[in-house]
Amino acid sequence: MLKKTAIALLAGLGVLGWVNESYASALDRAVIPVNTIVTANRSSGAQFSPAEAEKIIAPRSQLVIKALKDSDMKTLGTLVHPVKGVRFSPDATILPTADLIFKGEQLAPLIQKDTVFEWGAYDGTGFPMKLTLKEYLNQFVYDRDYANAEKIAYNQFIASSSSTNNLREVYPDAIFSEYYFSGSESNDITGMLFSSLRLIFEFYKDEWYLVGISHVHWTI
Repeated sequence: MLKKTAIALLAGLGVLGWVNESYASALDRAVIPVNTIVTANRSSGAQFSPAEAEKIIAPRSQLVIKALKDSDMKTLGTLVHPVKGVRFSPDATILPTADLIFKGEQLAPLIQKDTVFEWGAYDGTGFPMKLTLKEYLNQFVYDRDYANAEKIAYNQFIASSSSTNNLREVYPDAIFSEYYFSGSESNDITGMLFSSLRLIFEFYKDEWYLVGISHVHWTI
């Protein structure tokens, strides 16, 4: 399991993390309209079966995947929860008080910056995970072509690692999607090269918004 370290508040941004530079001015916080997508009228996603969850969240989930594939942070920002922001969890264990959280409007400016955040610690070594947002996305979010995932599931877990899966405890009312690769495309015979990307959505003002991204992979 990744060991998370204490995270300091990035002044003026509402982002949790250690940085190697400060900002002289505030980021542009213009509100970007969110595309309207038909959703269910129930706000607790946990009650939906996999089939129901797919009907509700698949279109929204695919928009997130496309934005990640294209490194389109402006579009991704419109899909992020306008109040809670989006939490980035580098493994299956979600740590609400340590994982970094960004507002949607912060993503596009930050992807262009060389600002380094401390996202936690690397599994096995315990060394601090100090990466820019772009580096983190490449290593712990879109590290495979999840737009063409081997398997996709909704409100149903596929991957399993030695890290504790506490998604349902942290997000009891969420709908989630999971994009999975078994490692077979890499001729993996060890069972160590699997990975999954989990996208987590919560209901807010008649829409489902992205509140979490969790990356599942082999851990010690």
